[in-house]
Amino acid sequence: MVTTPSIGRTRLGVVVLAAALFSCGAWATTAYAGQQRGATPPATTSAQTPAPGRGQGPGGPGQRTDWLWWLDEGVKKDLGLTPSQVKTISDIYEKRLAEIKPFADELNKQQEVLNKLVKERKASDTEIALQAAHVEALVSPIAASRIVMNYRFYRVLTVQQNDLFKAVFEKHRPGRGGH
Repeated sequence: MVTTPSIGRTRLGVVVLAAALFSCGAWATTAYAGQQRGATPPATTSAQTPAPGRGQGPGGPGQRTDWLWWLDEGVKKDLGLTPSQVKTISDIYEKRLAEIKPFADELNKQQEVLNKLVKERKASDTEIALQAAHVEALVSPIAASRIVMNYRFYRVLTVQQNDLFKAVFEKHRPGRGGH
């Protein structure tokens, strides 16, 4: 039987924060497509921007609103974010948008194909399963890039800021009076 060593306090903190960052509805899975549809780019002063997701949101079907927490004046103050940290986090976010563009574009196309097949009600179960597999195969690299982006955010913040972020996240968590 293989046993795993206990996770140290620092690692546990990283895991907890990463889970908080990952589960936060704020992260874009495919924000690039939202920008192409006329959404406000994240570099603006708005702390929210539509981003395609699997839910419904203000951007229409398949859209959700991302909370760009580092642009939120209250969060900047609560965390004590420096202008340099805000710029670095914005740069990380923008870089990810560019990196996931091909996946987001293809995901949108493949999702439209799947939706059409389902709506027409003529495809076999196998055809639906294959198309669904195409869609899900494109979701994986987008989700993985989100995890990496969140880890990069984690490294930009100080230990104290990361601890404070946990409370800010809970305050703004969807369904708990937040975004």
